[in-house]
Amino acid sequence: MYKDVLAGIPLARESHHYSSLINLCVEQPPEGDGSCHQKPLPSPAGGAESHQDTDMSDVVPAADDLSNSFANMSSSFCPREVMLLQLTLIKMMVAKAESQEIELHMRQKYCEIFVLLLKEAKIDSKLIQLLGCDDRLLSHMASQSLASLVYFQLKEEDALNVPWLSFSLNALLGFPGNAGVAACLWTVAAILKETLKDAPVPRAGFVKKLLAPLDAVLEGFYNAILLHHFDSHHYTSPYSEATNNLISFIDLLEALLASRIELELPLRCQRILFLKVSYILNIISSSIPYVIKKKFILLLKKCVLFKSREDAESGTLFLQTPSLCEDMLALSNAVLQVVNLTWLNQLTLSGKSSYFGSSEAAPGHDSQGGSDQTVLRALSLVVLKALEFKIHNSATEVEIKGDFESSMSQLLVFWRSHGKPSPQSHPVVHPCEWLSLVFMEQDDDMWEAAKALLLIYLKFDRLQCDAADNLSQKEEESWKSLVHAGGYNPHCIFLFFLEKIAFDSTVLLDFLISAETCFLEYLVSMAYILKTLNSWFWWENIWMPINCTWADFVDRDGLVFPKPHQLYATIPYALVLLIIRFFSERYIARPLAKALGIKNVRRVKPQPNPVLESYFRECSRHPSQSEIKGLAKKCNCTVHLVEKWFRRRRNLEIPTVLQKFQEAFWRFSFYLTSSIVGFIFLYDKPWFYDIWQTWVGYPFQTLLPSQYWYYMAEIGFYWSLIFTLGIDIKRKDFMAHVVHHLAAIGLMSGSWCGNYVRLGTLVIFVHDTADFWLEAAKMFNYARWEKTCNMLFVIFAIAFFITRMILFPFWILRATLYQPTYYSTTPVIAYFLFNGMLLTLQGLHIYWGYLIFRILKRFVFLKDLKDERSDEEEEDSLTDTEEESAKSGNKNSSGSSKHLLSSSHH
Repeated sequence: MYKDVLAGIPLARESHHYSSLINLCVEQPPEGDGSCHQKPLPSPAGGAESHQDTDMSDVVPAADDLSNSFANMSSSFCPREVMLLQLTLIKMMVAKAESQEIELHMRQKYCEIFVLLLKEAKIDSKLIQLLGCDDRLLSHMASQSLASLVYFQLKEEDALNVPWLSFSLNALLGFPGNAGVAACLWTVAAILKETLKDAPVPRAGFVKKLLAPLDAVLEGFYNAILLHHFDSHHYTSPYSEATNNLISFIDLLEALLASRIELELPLRCQRILFLKVSYILNIISSSIPYVIKKKFILLLKKCVLFKSREDAESGTLFLQTPSLCEDMLALSNAVLQVVNLTWLNQLTLSGKSSYFGSSEAAPGHDSQGGSDQTVLRALSLVVLKALEFKIHNSATEVEIKGDFESSMSQLLVFWRSHGKPSPQSHPVVHPCEWLSLVFMEQDDDMWEAAKALLLIYLKFDRLQCDAADNLSQKEEESWKSLVHAGGYNPHCIFLFFLEKIAFDSTVLLDFLISAETCFLEYLVSMAYILKTLNSWFWWENIWMPINCTWADFVDRDGLVFPKPHQLYATIPYALVLLIIRFFSERYIARPLAKALGIKNVRRVKPQPNPVLESYFRECSRHPSQSEIKGLAKKCNCTVHLVEKWFRRRRNLEIPTVLQKFQEAFWRFSFYLTSSIVGFIFLYDKPWFYDIWQTWVGYPFQTLLPSQYWYYMAEIGFYWSLIFTLGIDIKRKDFMAHVVHHLAAIGLMSGSWCGNYVRLGTLVIFVHDTADFWLEAAKMFNYARWEKTCNMLFVIFAIAFFITRMILFPFWILRATLYQPTYYSTTPVIAYFLFNGMLLTLQGLHIYWGYLIFRILKRFVFLKDLKDERSDEEEEDSLTDTEEESAKSGNKNSSGSSKHLLSSSHH
């Protein structure tokens, strides 16, 4: 039966059979393991008959049948082990009967068995009888099973179990003479916790039905157990019956506190902890075992934080019901009253040196030395939160300051006595430093303590602002010193906190593993998202035709296919190209520029002037004449000097002609080399002449070595342009260039992964064959070879319109948009992605074609043209004499500037 229930197998036989199997026999309670082989296995049928009022011979299987059922058990099983198995089965079956994941007919079967056990077998009375067993394990298992059955009956029948209720009343009223108090308290707490944990049920009604009969009795028991003589010998041992009773009662108080927080019920037993907290404060200062003191202190911490569970957030005290405010005010008054009577000095925090918020001994520390930092933090938080609530509910300023100064001074003395400064830090000299030292190891407690002190500070600050008109300067200084002396200045607290966490690896570790930051959870989630996106990105249906997988692209039979991971090599190739660019610009472009008459003119820096520099950066690079006059008057100089300063400052922002020439030379060199090499690679290929050949044999087209190097060099070149965007010459179409470079890299990389390499090489060749003409025209423009520049630009314009406006849209785009439909009726997703990027590229072609057309139009009709993308360099001179000679007409080239790209353009 245990195996069937554990595995979720339906119970096939009648319910009476199974109820008989788990019916307990407690006439002769087993005393321990020593009796396992001396006593015969009890007959379940006999056990059931002894507790039944009616004859069950017609419904309960015969003893012989049940003996046969037990016959398969090993003879090594003793009655105690069988009883433990029966109790385990009851607990498991109750859990499954309440689970919505179990099928309905199985839950109904379990319910029928429990009805038989409760109504006919009187299993509840037997479990109550087992609670007083000397066997601790049997007693504990019986209390668990009893709590489960009582809650099951409360939930299913909306009625309390009468035997259990009678037992609980007798145990509580009979204290201290009754021996079953601990088991009674434990079962009440377990039922209460189970009710609060079960979300679907109407919890308030069940809790009220559970606690209403026990309300007055629990209050009387609270007075009886907490007014005991705790200095007696009954409480000297942490394992005595009296100590066990107290610990069980603390567990019940925690459950009652949770019900008080989560449910608003008019029950006295839920409020007794708040209204009579002085009893607990007296126990904490008594000589009871330290473990009980610690549990009571942590219970008080939950009260002031108003947290029902450890994982719950603290409650907002000022937005709750009036009864709650009354309870919290009573608790705060009681706490502050004993604190002002030096109650804290009577406490001994004899614990272990803690780390990471626990009381476990830290490595390398004496386990007997130091105070228990967990209890120290809890007590400090109780006092601070009591102060916070009391101050926000106090009427007069005198009352507020009196309570705070007295209690805070006692708390500071308490911290000095038990707080342990870190060995790396200097001795504590500032009261605001203690908060960081005490609460450093527990971020939740530090947050609550800092929030309490901040709210107290704001309360005092408001009072101070209200009375600011009536205060003298001496009184204001006195208030500021009081804020520091009281240890609640938020600025100092924050600075000391930053000082304490500096270079502290434990803080970083706590941040990583903390449940509040959820750093690891987010990290794992992000890794899962990236893994999911990666699997989506490389989905075969995106890249290749139907019935093809990545496994088909493994090199075989002399066929070599592009591999996506090979694209990583383009980054090192880009770095190699950057090195080649550096040496080519320095050792080839510069000498060539010098041979063509281009000088490396050094710009004249304007005289340092903070006023003009600020205006240049923040207001305008081109001030109006009236603004120039105002600046001249402000700087106490002439208008001419201000104009010259702005002219020189603007020229510093414009690249020199040599810089432009070097960049144009590098691009010319690459585009020319790429065009020549591309023609050599393609001239003997059939798809160079017949565009239909690009799709023959697709997607299983082998990769040629020439295609590999052609792609790697081209992608690496555009990566190098991306890397140097910040230092290259910026034109007005800068964003268009960025889009172009990214689209080019995306297109080439995508075509590589999808094995569209044949089409990709054609696209590269079509673009490069026109670009080197433009770069050549720029170079001769910078050298002022006007006729050569104009001729080259016309050639570039013709090549641009042929390659970008005719061949690319009507040859290549036709092959990518139209021809794939002949080979497949269901285009893959990559078809739309690649054609979308190609159409984006064609849009850039149209934009640049428009600019080129405007330049040609000006050249034909106006005879005075320049590149609209360029910033013109303003004429300047090293000396005033040179500037005057320039004004007298020394620039003879001004009348012959009718070339396509003026000397100032890029």
